[in-house]
Amino acid sequence: MNELDDKIRDSLRAGAIGGSDEEGVRDMVLATFRGKARWINFAGIAKIIVFACIAVIGAMRFMDAETTRDQIMYSSIFLAGTVCVMGLSVTLWNTVRHNAVLREIKRLEIQVAQLASRVHGEK
Repeated sequence: MNELDDKIRDSLRAGAIGGSDEEGVRDMVLATFRGKARWINFAGIAKIIVFACIAVIGAMRFMDAETTRDQIMYSSIFLAGTVCVMGLSVTLWNTVRHNAVLREIKRLEIQVAQLASRVHGEK
């Protein structure tokens, strides 16, 4: 037995790592705000809100624009804000999926440790 197997076994006994229950999307998103990088995720959400506001303002100004030059400018502002919102949303979703994959790897480690203990116990 090595130290890693002991740590996995201790955390399994303590119930620190969840069972095979499937998490919902809400739980996965909220879990991204509990890790070490939570401030990066908060900053990402703040940037999404700012760029969404810029896009909305660009769309509103586009409707009130009188010249073609102004319409082009405000539609470009709208498109730039929308692209930024989409890019940041994809980045945050990748973080959510990354955390879900890490949890699954931890669950597999626990199952391997249980299987190893059963094999060593039978000998």
